[in-house]
Amino acid sequence: MQIEIEYGTQVRVASGVTREKIETPEGSTAAELLARLLTAHDGALAPWITADGQPRPGLLVFINDQSPASLQNALLRHGDHVALMTLVSGG
Repeated sequence: MQIEIEYGTQVRVASGVTREKIETPEGSTAAELLARLLTAHDGALAPWITADGQPRPGLLVFINDQSPASLQNALLRHGDHVALMTLVSGG
């Protein structure tokens, strides 16, 4: 199935792309997707994603404009839109 990924703020700089579509197996979870993205970008997303696909503090993950309670339990469907953004602070 195909998932669209949108990278915002600092994650965009690290990944080198604004958006991309990737193929992932049916029944994949959001955590599995994040682990795949970490590998696909040669570890460049390591400041925001752990090896087991968990977001590090400061990374916001949205699936179809909603923040899932658990990435381990969030099953993805073909055509889902996943947005990765970092917190922005300052004045």
